[in-house]
Amino acid sequence: MDKIIDGTRAEKNCCLSGIGIMVLGLLPLTGCGATDAQQRVSSIQLGFAQIAAVNATCRSLAAAKPENRTFVAKLPMRLDQASPFQLADKKTVRPEERPALLTYLTEIKGCQDVATNTESVLIPELAPARAAAQAQIGLIRENLLNGEITWGEANSRGMQLAIEYRTSSGAILDSVRQQLAYQHQTTMDNRAAAVQLVGGILSAAVEGAALGVTSPRPYVYAPTYVRYR
Repeated sequence: MDKIIDGTRAEKNCCLSGIGIMVLGLLPLTGCGATDAQQRVSSIQLGFAQIAAVNATCRSLAAAKPENRTFVAKLPMRLDQASPFQLADKKTVRPEERPALLTYLTEIKGCQDVATNTESVLIPELAPARAAAQAQIGLIRENLLNGEITWGEANSRGMQLAIEYRTSSGAILDSVRQQLAYQHQTTMDNRAAAVQLVGGILSAAVEGAALGVTSPRPYVYAPTYVRYR
């Protein structure tokens, strides 16, 4: 049986404001022989590879700015990868840090918006969960900027949000994976049935020819025209 699923998942890195993106562990195939499901898988995998590349470049540019070095040290590049030091940070944002931090978080949000928009096109089923998660991220940022929570609390909440999103998005991706597998198998079954039908017709024709039996020629209606004088 032609397989479309290998049962694995790959996780691409996201920028600071993002949550780990789970990629369908599917077997892609392109070309005229690919099913619609396999073509969608190929599109998804190519799209997520592009997301990862764009995010990496975007984050690197933001992190490389001297004015952002303090924030890079205090905030993880991925919400689920906060260090013990970052989680234990009891300090709050100083008033003089707020303008620069707001600029940095806005830059990072721009990185994530590109990824989110691309992901929503590739896997629309994830859009509601992603939107809800992004709203929560925005609230955490706002609390951090206003000095209502510490750096450590912001990182802890972000990590918990990442865990919750991984669970909810994983369930959605499992459903998408099953749908694609079913679509793929249905297509392959239909193709097999068509091949079997054609093969049966050809076998009958060959057997008939061997026995000296010719298949009747198909009747084609050809109207006879009578010319009136």
